[in-house]
Amino acid sequence: MLLPPMGFPSLRASLLPILLLAVAGCSDGVLADPTCTEGRSRCVAQVTLGSSFGCALLRDRSVWCWGRNDEAQLGYSTTDLCPEELPNGQTRAVACHTFPFQVVGLDRAVAVSAGGAFACALRDDGTVRCWGSNSAGQLGNGLTLPSASPVAARGLTGITAIAAGARHTCAVAAGLVYCWGANDRGQLGQPTTSRQCTVGSETIACEPQPTAIDGVKGVVAISAGAAHTCARTVEGIVLCWGDGRYGQSGSGRASAMPGPSPVGVLDGDSFIEGIIDVSAGADHTCARNADGVIWCWGRNEQGQLGSAPESAVPERCSGPCSPRPLRVQGLDFRVSAMDAGEDADVDDAAMDDAAMDAGAEASVDAGRPRDAGAEDADAGDARVGVGVPDVMDVQRVRDDVVAPSMVPRAIASGGSFSCAVLDDNTVRCWGDDSSGQLGDGRRVRAPQGAVMVIATPGAASTNPLQGVSSMAGGVDTACALLGDGSLRCWGSNCSGALGIGTTSVQSGPVPVTW
Repeated sequence: MLLPPMGFPSLRASLLPILLLAVAGCSDGVLADPTCTEGRSRCVAQVTLGSSFGCALLRDRSVWCWGRNDEAQLGYSTTDLCPEELPNGQTRAVACHTFPFQVVGLDRAVAVSAGGAFACALRDDGTVRCWGSNSAGQLGNGLTLPSASPVAARGLTGITAIAAGARHTCAVAAGLVYCWGANDRGQLGQPTTSRQCTVGSETIACEPQPTAIDGVKGVVAISAGAAHTCARTVEGIVLCWGDGRYGQSGSGRASAMPGPSPVGVLDGDSFIEGIIDVSAGADHTCARNADGVIWCWGRNEQGQLGSAPESAVPERCSGPCSPRPLRVQGLDFRVSAMDAGEDADVDDAAMDDAAMDAGAEASVDAGRPRDAGAEDADAGDARVGVGVPDVMDVQRVRDDVVAPSMVPRAIASGGSFSCAVLDDNTVRCWGDDSSGQLGDGRRVRAPQGAVMVIATPGAASTNPLQGVSSMAGGVDTACALLGDGSLRCWGSNCSGALGIGTTSVQSGPVPVTW
């Protein structure tokens, strides 16, 4: 189901197909809305998490960002510094802002997508504004210089969906796909690009302004991974292109795909059809049909395909993977919506509360790996549907053992963990808890089964966080949007990524400080 943000006034017809992540009805105090608590200074409509930073779209259509700001990804200049721990155990200071601050020069936003170290917003007139890192031209303004203020992506009008990857961006308009930024893995859907961009110590193929992908039409949704992109057509076919080293492009082989290629099923030559959701993770992709069946393909070292790593096809890749779609195992309930993404939060995902099906559905959102100028494959992994190989014990839903209140209605997957919003508006999380990203008040350095996200930090707490409308997952952070328009975040707080005014790790939900 295609939905604009709840609580927004009606948008022009051309923008109705916009799909938003983590949407809940609310309003700013300026615009009256009964779903927003009286006296609240800010009310969030959508939240998106990038690499150690996050952004929120408010009901008044302003965008506020917080966290790491070394490449102006917050949309404003800061002089604040935050300590960041390096792999060798040393620390360095990076620009940051631990509180949300409004992106200057941006109004009338209806969606926002956080990428590796940049972000893009879709405005109600169908144009796109981007800011932050631009070393590969991912801002779409024809340049490769970073921008601390939003700049217009060139030549784009009538845009209905956007998706930001590690260093590339794609948008949909009238069924056509336009992409820009890095093209070192064919993630723009172009076999070659004449431009070269310097990214760190590398010189890579790039295209700093939006370019249409030839031969692609009828696209209604888009999702960007680390260095690959997948789109869903109106006929329910999945098209993927870009990095395929782990089979994430679904072509049946482990290699880069220079252009779109319909994804074929694992055990035959026919295409998977009837797809209503497609979601690209860092090095894997998942798709779902109208019957709630999920296929996943790509990297599987952490069981992110919904099957044990050893059941994949390691001989075709450098590690456990499957270049062809595998049906996700152990899911006895149907899924209502799904999204994964490497720094992709506005693409093919809608948290549709009305899309529940009598006790057997869930929706999937995914997280995004860190992009610090490193090789995309090493930037981190997003997990879809599962955070650990035995997640079937987490999500299993059977009429004879699970009460209706335990039915998942939304799922948000982060770097190496996943969370499910149940239909009683509480949250369960599983997977990596080394940074407290499971939100149960502990920090356990081992994969965990499903645990309850608590209302307040503290291992002794047994009260669940309640009233959750939707979730967003980051590398090792998570945020829950409540029905009253407030925002709670937890997990790693490197560079102030939680927006709570500090840089200390939080093992349970803490209110974002406005």
